[in-house]
Amino acid sequence: MKTAMKRATKTAMKPAIKTGAVGAAQLDHVALEVRDLEATVAFYEKILKFPPVRLQEYRDGDAPFASGRVNGTTLIDYFPREMWNNRRRQDNPNHICLTLSEGEVTGLKRRLARSKIPIVRRLPVSFGAQGWGNSIYFEDPDGVTVEVRYYGKDAQRNLSVKAQRAQASVAKAAIASTKQAKRGAGDIRSSRKAGGKGRSLGPAAGRREAR
Repeated sequence: MKTAMKRATKTAMKPAIKTGAVGAAQLDHVALEVRDLEATVAFYEKILKFPPVRLQEYRDGDAPFASGRVNGTTLIDYFPREMWNNRRRQDNPNHICLTLSEGEVTGLKRRLARSKIPIVRRLPVSFGAQGWGNSIYFEDPDGVTVEVRYYGKDAQRNLSVKAQRAQASVAKAAIASTKQAKRGAGDIRSSRKAGGKGRSLGPAAGRREAR
């Protein structure tokens, strides 16, 4: 047991990474409820290159679960069924979001294609912790949606194009509304003019009939 604890401490402990001045809190870990821990470990190691933590200890019965290392300060914990909140069903987060470089996302797409894992959604403009990014979504073996994004110039360009389209749409709607209002005002004026002519003819016709 002592050997297992030392091994776990060695693999789990990493020096802290300095953070910005926005806040002191850091994401420490996300816990996922998994049906097949070995399959989940293999998925995250192969697709996202998260090395397993305490996997052997879990296999030996010295740890209740294993994890995947996202970076020096963040883990994803893989909880087997006996650790689920409700053992009859999974109670997972809506999705988890990871940030990579644009080149790393390109490599990820190739790994997904080779593994026949579909990209279920693409968002060229989506908001995240660092601003606007370009995201893809896929699912892990337990149906948890994984969002992977990168921040780059093309995301800002996509945002610019999106904003321009939105502005053009608003302008077009405003022009159409103005035209419609003008047509409506013209119709009212025409109606009033026609109504006025009808009223002026009415008494004259009546006088002619009276004579």
